[in-house]
Amino acid sequence: MEFFIVFSVVISVFYISENQREKISRRFARIILADSRRFFKVTINQLSRKNIHHIKTRENPYLCTNPLSMSETQQTRINKYLSEIGYCSRRAADKLIEQGRVTINGKIPEMGTKISPADEVRVNGELVGEKKKKPVYLAFNKPVGIVCTTDTRVEKDNIIDYINYPTRIFPIGRLDKPSEGLILLTNDGNIVNKILRSKNNNEKEYIVTVDRLVNPDFVERMRNGVPILDSITKKCEVEKLSNHTFRIVLTQGLNRQIRRMCEYLGYEVTALKRVRIMNILLDVPVGEQKEKPVYLAFNKPIGIVCTTDTRVEKDNIIDFINYPVRIFQIGLLDKPSEGLILLTNDGDIVNKILRSKNNNEKEYIVTVDRLINPDFMERMQNGVPILDTLTKKCEVEKLSNHTFRIVLTQGLNRQIRRMCEYLGYEVTALKRVRIMNILLDVPVGKYRDLTENELNKLNNLLEGADKIHQENLSKPNKGSKNRTSKS
Repeated sequence: MEFFIVFSVVISVFYISENQREKISRRFARIILADSRRFFKVTINQLSRKNIHHIKTRENPYLCTNPLSMSETQQTRINKYLSEIGYCSRRAADKLIEQGRVTINGKIPEMGTKISPADEVRVNGELVGEKKKKPVYLAFNKPVGIVCTTDTRVEKDNIIDYINYPTRIFPIGRLDKPSEGLILLTNDGNIVNKILRSKNNNEKEYIVTVDRLVNPDFVERMRNGVPILDSITKKCEVEKLSNHTFRIVLTQGLNRQIRRMCEYLGYEVTALKRVRIMNILLDVPVGEQKEKPVYLAFNKPIGIVCTTDTRVEKDNIIDFINYPVRIFQIGLLDKPSEGLILLTNDGDIVNKILRSKNNNEKEYIVTVDRLINPDFMERMQNGVPILDTLTKKCEVEKLSNHTFRIVLTQGLNRQIRRMCEYLGYEVTALKRVRIMNILLDVPVGKYRDLTENELNKLNNLLEGADKIHQENLSKPNKGSKNRTSKS
């Protein structure tokens, strides 16, 4: 690229010196020409030292971008890149490269190859790339004294430093420094104008305390509009709550609107709290935020460990997914296994899914090292003694000579592997394909959000199972006395 730029500059200089000699001084032209020739000569020497011919004619080129136009700071090793975008661990990436399953710009790279953002990376022929930034939506209870600004250099008590969220966010709208209550924060710029636009008539509800008695005339005039900022405020809903307190619902967002309205009518606001924005209610303590619950369906690759301990285990699931907010997995899949695992930041749902007594189904496809015979099927279905207990009866279906499908309602440690081992079989591959109504439908190493329909059905299943469990607990156990006496 530099070669062509310099060549163009030199040609243009020759052109100027020949055709516009009368318009510029000869001395100036000679200076330009001399400098350009000198620069041209230096560039040619640099190019020859780079051995460009060798790079272009190698049988297996792995420098997949122009080395002259790419800064070293933009380059990333291919195994690190695949790890950073959440495709697989670095170790797994090295194996993929060794197996020739990775291409860069259509060519198979060597180990240690570096890439730039402009390169096209494919694994097994499928294009891979950066994950989309996940939208963040926070409901925050702003304390008095905190300023709704993102300018952290000017304002010490700014809302951004106060919350100290791990990714960049910004407030939707404002609450002035003496006010408190609900404010939304996000990294999704598309939603801001939709919420703030006055024409959309989005409601914001406040509880206000003033220094004088709230009388009917005050309520009436507040409802019908007050002249402030060269305008008449829109009609709004106002309700007296006590002698000095009222509730007001606005669909406008004028600067310090409520305080200015009250001031015009001879009142001073002594306390102001926003308690609702549209359908979002203020339900968190002062100074705290509530995040939208996260529910992910993830296809765990072999080699990734289901643990939140990122200090001890290098190939842990949390670092692999690299989700912008804190999440944790629901249940486990051991390191040699793959398939569906759910992750969330909602602690309430975990026990409901994992509780064995709720009989929540988990479905697996399993491959073993020996031929599957009817005796094996029968014994797997009726229960196998492992871990000082007999496994629950379960559904088992033979799929091929070495593969079967099994549906469990238990979650014992390495249950399927232990069951097979007891019967003289070794599991060579294990994949979980379903948890209750959630199916495995994403590529290995990828995740997706659960849909609203999936969540609704999941919650209905959990509520039904929990209700049955509670009813069973309330029933007297007829055999409890006999068992107690025998023990």
